[in-house]
Amino acid sequence: MTDTYDADAIKILAPAEVIEHFEWAAVDALAHQYGMSAKLIQRGFAACAQVGVDPSYFVRRYLAGDKSVPFDPAVDEAYRALPR
Repeated sequence: MTDTYDADAIKILAPAEVIEHFEWAAVDALAHQYGMSAKLIQRGFAACAQVGVDPSYFVRRYLAGDKSVPFDPAVDEAYRALPR
């Protein structure tokens, strides 16, 4: 480990890297992509996190509308229990 903090310690992320590393950026990007409320997407991600399901489930099933993704009742229940 180094005790030096200089310009070499700073990394500028590409937009795709920001979305990959920060949930708030992913939520914003998805809201724009799908024309949905960021709050709705945040709740979906929170419901997935509560029950240990990857948020890609919510994206594929509910945002992209892929009904071939099996319904997960635990995510549905967690989503409904979250404050609006």
